[in-house]
Amino acid sequence: MHHLTTLLISIGIASAVAHADSVDSARTSVSDWVQTEQAISREALDWQADKTLLLDMITIAEKRVATLEQQVKAHETFNSLAQEERRSLIEQDAEIAEYTSAVDAFLKHAEQAIRELLPRLPDPLKDELATELKRLPDGDSTLSTSLNERTQTITAILTQIREFDEQVAIHQTIRALPNSDNEVAVRTIWVGLGQAYYIAPSDAGYGLPSANGWTWHSAPELSNAIQDSIQQIEATASTPQLIDLPIQIKGGTL
Repeated sequence: MHHLTTLLISIGIASAVAHADSVDSARTSVSDWVQTEQAISREALDWQADKTLLLDMITIAEKRVATLEQQVKAHETFNSLAQEERRSLIEQDAEIAEYTSAVDAFLKHAEQAIRELLPRLPDPLKDELATELKRLPDGDSTLSTSLNERTQTITAILTQIREFDEQVAIHQTIRALPNSDNEVAVRTIWVGLGQAYYIAPSDAGYGLPSANGWTWHSAPELSNAIQDSIQQIEATASTPQLIDLPIQIKGGTL
């Protein structure tokens, strides 16, 4: 009986110890579970915050990408317009260069024609054109003179030449007579660019233009007619009258 009691007590003690261990283990498990749940909750909260931040960052990134795409498209459009503008400017430059070349060629031709015409111009007209003729470029000087300046010079010269050719003018000068080295006072009637008559104290005659300048021919028999013409032109004649003077034309004299 004593042994039975001892056995029962031992079993009870062992059972109690086992029960106590089971409770402690359960408490530990519950504590661990609670801690795990708390950790999961914290992670969930942290993830939710991180998720919100990430979504905001994604939204910002998407907007930035959209802005960059718009800028790229705008840049491409700008480049396209710039290329078109560049092509247009190149075409305009080519047209301007072609026009400039044509104008330059025309001006060179006109300038050369004026130089060739100079010997045929009456001396009074050349005196009037002295300033403009100095501006007439020669050779490489065309490179430093603008097309506008050259055009103005040619226009001024041709205008004065035309005006002189449309009038009858009387000028007095000192020069040598034909077949003489003596210089005397000479009055000359210039009939445009194609004919002239002169009268001097001891001679009279007429002049004709040539590629080498004006040539003068003595014709004393024209003295009275030339003097009468001067009076008519200067309006000092008492009555108007017809005056016969020879006119040189191609092929002969009238």
